[in-house]
Amino acid sequence: MTFVRNFDILFELYELSNLIIDELRAQVQYYKVSIYKNETNDNIKSKLKGLKLIAKLLYSIELNEIFEDYYCEGSQVSSNEIDSPCSVTSRLLRFIVRYQLEMDRIKNSG
Repeated sequence: MTFVRNFDILFELYELSNLIIDELRAQVQYYKVSIYKNETNDNIKSKLKGLKLIAKLLYSIELNEIFEDYYCEGSQVSSNEIDSPCSVTSRLLRFIVRYQLEMDRIKNSG
C-alpha cells in the first residue's frame, strides 16, 4: 500500500506552482512584445486559474488575499482608462513575487 505524507503533497503542489509561475513569467515577457494581447491575456488567465486552484487546495488565506489584491488592482482602472501593457505586466510581476514568497513560506513551515 502506498503511503503519502502531507509534506509530499505540499512539495508536489509547490513544484507545480513553480512550473506555472515559470510559464506565467514567459507569458508576461511575450505579452510585452506581442501584438496578440487578447490571446496572451487568455493564457495568463488560465495560468492564474491554476495557481488559484493550488491556493484553494492548500487552504491558504494568505494566497487568497494575494489574489484578491491582484484582482482589486485590476478593477481600479476606470472604464475611461486603458489598462496599459506596462501596468498589466507590473501588476502581474508583483503578484508573482508575492505568490512565490508565500509558497516558499508555506513550504518551509510544512
